[in-house]
Amino acid sequence: MAVTTLTAPNPWRARHTTIHIAKASMMPDLATATTSALFCIFDELSDSTNNPTQSGDTPAKRVEALFKNVTITPPEMPYDKQDLLGTDQNDFQNAVLDKKPAGEVTASGTALLGTDEALEYFLDLTGIDVTDASYGDSSRYQLGDDDLPEVAVLITNRTSTKSVAFTLTNARAVKWGDVRIGGPDTHWEMDVTFKCLPKDFYWEYLD
Repeated sequence: MAVTTLTAPNPWRARHTTIHIAKASMMPDLATATTSALFCIFDELSDSTNNPTQSGDTPAKRVEALFKNVTITPPEMPYDKQDLLGTDQNDFQNAVLDKKPAGEVTASGTALLGTDEALEYFLDLTGIDVTDASYGDSSRYQLGDDDLPEVAVLITNRTSTKSVAFTLTNARAVKWGDVRIGGPDTHWEMDVTFKCLPKDFYWEYLD
């Protein structure tokens, strides 16, 4: 049998990364929406300027310019070893691997803070209007009182010849912090984590 030798890949680069976030209610059923690539589905929902740091209410936004890193964790497919009585022909104790439910999917990243209300719209947060004649008008927010809305997240790496896309649909923003500054010569940043069920996770390659 001939052995296929894989050539060394040309790694995907950070500069070719795009991140979209959208209201889950705007998304089609990705199990049956087979006439549009994942990137095209999200891109059609994004605001017309595709300004990654634009605030306001839009069905989807490109937000890669807010993030310095991202980690995608597909669902773990766990099996537990169940020991049984007796031994096999090689004198190992009888045992089987018992399949357990698939784990959760997470996408997490570190976002730089420098644009106000860039993502709050996707949490369905209702700001408290604050009017201060001497300081200026403000919007005041809280977390923890309401159920988080479902969102869809797309993380892609695209060039003219190849593409990979990871999508979490019906996801929740389960972490909105820690908000921190690393030191006197650094910047403010925060951790963001989205979670979804295994059935709502897809990835796609350009053939």
